[in-house]
Amino acid sequence: RASPLSLLGSQRSQRSRITPNSLGRSNPPSSIGRGTSTDPDDGSGTGGDGPSAKIWGTTVDAKQFRRAAKAFFTEFRDESQDLEQDPYYMQLLEQTLATLEEFVNVDCRHVHSFDADLYSKLVAFPQETIPLMDDVLQSVKDERWPDADPVKIQTRPFNLIKENRLRDLDPSDIDRLLS
Repeated sequence: RASPLSLLGSQRSQRSRITPNSLGRSNPPSSIGRGTSTDPDDGSGTGGDGPSAKIWGTTVDAKQFRRAAKAFFTEFRDESQDLEQDPYYMQLLEQTLATLEEFVNVDCRHVHSFDADLYSKLVAFPQETIPLMDDVLQSVKDERWPDADPVKIQTRPFNLIKENRLRDLDPSDIDRLLS
């Protein structure tokens, strides 16, 4: 009669038997963390315009985030701006290029008023979304001013809606954008 431990086998032999297919995955390991649906009605929100790529460990679809960030940079207007003027962040980017600075300050209250979902993703996943915003701003700069200096422009988010005191921070706030 076999003991329960001998039926289970050693841990080493169990580990060696685990493969992506034995875990119920049909995707190869290289696609783990990426949604690759091309069905327009799959609920992924891509509308069937190609595969969606969620950033690993987040709910952020990189393609949708880039699209929303580009719309923000190219369309956001402050309440005091006329429709004839360039959008606010296009003017700010032009000033940045004229003064040879390497950053654009992004007011998070502007982001929230333009697109609350974009704001919530920016606050919840700053390590993943701020580099995406940098890339989007760089591509907008390259499209609008192709002959500008090849300096890398970065975004600096500030002015969050919720301000936290240092004593009120929790360990869960370690990966969030705080002010």
